[in-house]
Amino acid sequence: MRENRKLKRYSVKLKVYSQKTGKLIGYIEDINISGMSIKSTVRFRDMQEIKVWFGVDSYKKSEKIDLTVIKVWDAFTDTIPRFYNTGLHYINPGEDTLDLLQEMIIELRDEYVTQRSESSYI
Repeated sequence: MRENRKLKRYSVKLKVYSQKTGKLIGYIEDINISGMSIKSTVRFRDMQEIKVWFGVDSYKKSEKIDLTVIKVWDAFTDTIPRFYNTGLHYINPGEDTLDLLQEMIIELRDEYVTQRSESSYI
């Protein structure tokens, strides 16, 4: 099946927290420069704006990324407990936030390319 996505997604497992309550709301599954998908036991309302944060550890430093996101789609699992896979787009991220996201994606891309290159020799 042909991939029709406009932006390359990168798989990552990062905890996502509510800025309002500080509670864990889910885990990032995929991320790109314009949005992310998370897995959660929480179902968000359609087009709901959510203020979230997550931490990024790089070889240089640890950073906290604060974002406002909007739910654009979701799907659920047929398991107990039920999990929701939710697509979130960023709403007006600041320049510093975009820089941090870009750095993280570049690191993920390099890690992905390195893993792919190494695995081809096995």
